[in-house]
Amino acid sequence: MNAKTAISIIKNEIKNRKIIPENELLDLLNKNEIPYLLIDDIIEFFYESQIEITSDNNDTYTHPKAPSHITQRANLYKKTHEELLKSPGKDVKEQLFSDLEKPRIQASYIPLTLLAFFNEADCDGNVSIDKIIQFYKDYFELRRYRKQVVERSDSVFANAIPSDDRIKALILFNPLGRSFLVKYFSIDKNGLVTLNHNLWEALTASDISRIRGISNRLIDDYYKKL
Repeated sequence: MNAKTAISIIKNEIKNRKIIPENELLDLLNKNEIPYLLIDDIIEFFYESQIEITSDNNDTYTHPKAPSHITQRANLYKKTHEELLKSPGKDVKEQLFSDLEKPRIQASYIPLTLLAFFNEADCDGNVSIDKIIQFYKDYFELRRYRKQVVERSDSVFANAIPSDDRIKALILFNPLGRSFLVKYFSIDKNGLVTLNHNLWEALTASDISRIRGISNRLIDDYYKKL
């Protein structure tokens, strides 16, 4: 399926609506088997059509007159991604740790994605999206088993574990599509998630331990606020 076909399907589904919740958009992608890698083309269509995509935390991905701060930030991340691919690993590592100390954590997905990656990555800094999905499922199931707060009440994980496709859409839409992680990770059409090669080569065992520690702290801080 190409972008033109995907947009045609989405247009037919939403009719003349000018606002659509993020969760509903993800459901439409799954329902119509639209490849998640076309999400940027769909977002661009919504922007040009003055259609807003609202997220669970009431942020807006598009705006009728100008790109929202989220869209602008995501575009900046993508530009930075290209620059960092050419940068020395030491510099990329410093940037990553700087970002980790000041992220906007509005859900547990950013630090959880980092934990999943560094738990499952192979020796070349690659991991399949399927392994990250399974890590998510195991993580939230364990919290539920321990009778801990699983997630916010409006999260897809709050009451049950969603389907693999739904989890995949969520991961590609936000942690690996809209958050600062875009600067460091890429994902190909086969679902292989790869860390910036120069960064991977520069990371030591101590660095990875530090990333895990920061991620766990961010998650702990997040749940304390729920």
